[in-house]
This record gives sequence, structure tokens and C-alpha cells, in this order.
Amino acid sequence: MWKPRTNPYTFQGDVKSLDILMEGSRRTGLPVDTEVMEEAHIKIALDAGVTCLQVGARNALNYSLLRAIGRAINGRDDVVVLLKRSLHMGR
Repeated sequence: MWKPRTNPYTFQGDVKSLDILMEGSRRTGLPVDTEVMEEAHIKIALDAGVTCLQVGARNALNYSLLRAIGRAINGRDDVVVLLKRSLHMGR
């Protein structure tokens, strides 16, 4: 939903795109995975029913975002987090 792009003029998603994803999920029963890039996106995604919050490699070391995600999903077992690693993160 909030996917970074190299070209700032390409589609990046919005709340309407999240509604479309969630409608597809309701129709098919498939879970929804979306990338969150800002703390404000976490609540929007969780309130919509997203089942996987993805943190891209660019934000993998954004500790305030990671802490906010941890607080938001604390005690929940219906949401997973996909943390993408980049080469600079090492092993």
C-alpha cells in the first residue's frame, strides 16, 4: 500500500488501494500483506484487517517504527511482521 518507488511519479498506493486489497481478501479468503513506512500507517492497516505488516529494507533499521509496530501488535496473534533485510545488515 505505501510502497516506496524510485520514480516519485509512479503509483505508491493510498487508503483506497487498501480498501481494494481488503475487498479482494474478503472475496477470496486470502490474507493481506502490506508495507508500512510510517507510524500512522500501522493503525490504518491494522484497523482495515491487514494480517501481515511488511517493513522494507529501507526501514529495517528505523527503530521508532519497529517499536511502534511492537506496541501495536503486542498481545495479538492474528498479525505477523515481515522484516526485509538488506545487504548492509550483515548476517
